[in-house]
Amino acid sequence: MEAGKSRWIVLRSISKAAMFFIVFAVGIPLILGALAGLSSTQILTLITSTFLLQAAAPPVGLAMGLSALGILIIMACFAVGIVLAILEICDSLAASSARVRKWVDNIEEKTKKYPQIQKYGPITCIGIAWIPGVGLYGTPIIAWILRWKRIPAVFFTVCGFVIAAFFVIFFANRIQEVLQFAGNFGVILLAVISMLALGLSIGSPEISGLFKEWRLVILFIGANFVVMPVVAVLIAGSLNFPDGIAPGFILLGCAAGSWVLPRLAEISKANVPVAKSLAFILVLISIFLIPLLFPYLSPGTSDSPGTLFLMLGVFMLIPLLSGIFLQRKRPVFATRWGPRFNKISVIILIVVIIAFWALYVRDIMISAESGELLIVALAVLAFILIGLGVGYLIAGKERLTRRVTALGTAERNIAAAALLAAFAIGNHAILLLILLAGLISLILLHYLSKWIGNKGETPVV
Repeated sequence: MEAGKSRWIVLRSISKAAMFFIVFAVGIPLILGALAGLSSTQILTLITSTFLLQAAAPPVGLAMGLSALGILIIMACFAVGIVLAILEICDSLAASSARVRKWVDNIEEKTKKYPQIQKYGPITCIGIAWIPGVGLYGTPIIAWILRWKRIPAVFFTVCGFVIAAFFVIFFANRIQEVLQFAGNFGVILLAVISMLALGLSIGSPEISGLFKEWRLVILFIGANFVVMPVVAVLIAGSLNFPDGIAPGFILLGCAAGSWVLPRLAEISKANVPVAKSLAFILVLISIFLIPLLFPYLSPGTSDSPGTLFLMLGVFMLIPLLSGIFLQRKRPVFATRWGPRFNKISVIILIVVIIAFWALYVRDIMISAESGELLIVALAVLAFILIGLGVGYLIAGKERLTRRVTALGTAERNIAAAALLAAFAIGNHAILLLILLAGLISLILLHYLSKWIGNKGETPVV
């Protein structure tokens, strides 16, 4: 009987939590937005951004053209809904766990010795909501554990959250500058760290292996620097791309070689030494070839091939060769830090994507509503799948090598393409296209590699 009552209390609390979230966090903002003539896409985007970024979400709303007052009202409604929902979920935990109830009761007994905590505690929610790592989600949990009165705790938590959001709006122009700086610096850092990671994985056997597998190397180079650019040109010419994006798609086709190829080969249990050799030669050719082709890809650029090569040389070639040098002179360092730099590069790519997408969220939303974003995403997906097919066909009958050539032809050199898009082209739409391609390929090829690797074959290492 007691267990049935407990389950009923838990079910009721969870239902109330869901109701609070739907009504306050989503329903009321949508209704107010409709009355103000705002689209549901704008409202839902701001709600999602608030869910992810908490008080740092206002720049997303400002980028979409929402007023400061409208942003604060929507975020306040979200805060009310999420705080009430969290408190109800905490109640359900106490109802379902005797250990939690006992622990909270012990805390309550101890705090009774200090009546000021109960009297003035809820007011401190204004400041607690500002603490990094606590914020909107941790404050109601603290209030619940300390048994503070619910209505004052909700009120002061929401007040603290709205005040924090107001300060973010006040400094929004600076945040735009910070996002721009973070994105640009992240692109440079991505190029340097990713090439260093690749260099640390390449030793003399990988370089000498290029001469042993010279037929495969020639076919692989042809696939990446002849076939894939032609495929990119055909896709760009046949689809109705937004203005100015087609050259960026062709740049993506010409930028071959990726620091993640050895890791993808390892996950897919493919020929890892061949993956390292082929990744090295593709990156090397890209650094020298792209500056020569770039004036034709982007006729409006004022940068000479020498300037572009200097850019790629400083931020890509030098780190790559430095990594190879360290691998020979400090193999222990290379073994320890190569995989770490690889993971750091992935994190940097994600940060760059978030920074630039937050900076240009309004343009992204317009593209999404017009359907242009879907066309571009499908074109990128088709390009990657064609690359998989082309790379698979050139490797002959060797199964583990075919996996490498397929993944290596599908994965593009996002670091080089993003570097040129950010600092040479000056068209943020092309940069967003490159980052979209990086995100799609990163997710798709990672899970494809895991699926292939699960077949249980022994990799070549």
